[in-house]
Amino acid sequence: MIGIDLSRTALGIARRSIIFPNSDFIEMDAENIGFNFRFDKVTCQYGLMFFPDSTKTLKAIRETLRTEGKIVIAVHGLPEDVPYFSTIMRPILKHIPDIKPDGTPTVHRFGDPKDIISELSKAGFSDISVTRHEFVYEAGTFEEYWNDYMNSTANSIRAKLESHGKEIMDKIKKDSLENATRYEINDNIVFPWTVLVASGMN
Repeated sequence: MIGIDLSRTALGIARRSIIFPNSDFIEMDAENIGFNFRFDKVTCQYGLMFFPDSTKTLKAIRETLRTEGKIVIAVHGLPEDVPYFSTIMRPILKHIPDIKPDGTPTVHRFGDPKDIISELSKAGFSDISVTRHEFVYEAGTFEEYWNDYMNSTANSIRAKLESHGKEIMDKIKKDSLENATRYEINDNIVFPWTVLVASGMN
């Protein structure tokens, strides 16, 4: 088993937490995979939507698969199906519209099954199927949810957010709280969460 990632931090976590015979973790770009052997199966969990050229990435993955090898991909659903992300991101974009350049990939990019089927087909995969899975995520109190979001999902843009000053941050937080109340159960935020799992054959 081989895991690849561009993030040394992620690879370090994997090395410490996964104990599996004959496994290795390598710093590598998924768009430019370089192996001199082929795999029976490849998985991609919550990553495809962030590759600028997802078709190129899927074609590169396909080149690493044996004949009749299988790919399995997990992606998040649409914004209304995974409101953990949109509950805070909508107010961010409302108050700081230029926080993300036009065309920036989003976590919901392949949230419609038709889009991920199309992408796998363009890359040359066949026997494509998509299954939908429904979960719930207990985010805790609003403060716990806010802090978790800012320290994880929004961490890469947090400095830029805070550079707009406390007044803007307070407006974003206020609007986010209003959005989150619809998911409140006994003073805790409980979000629905949709995951799509797609598979295809080489």
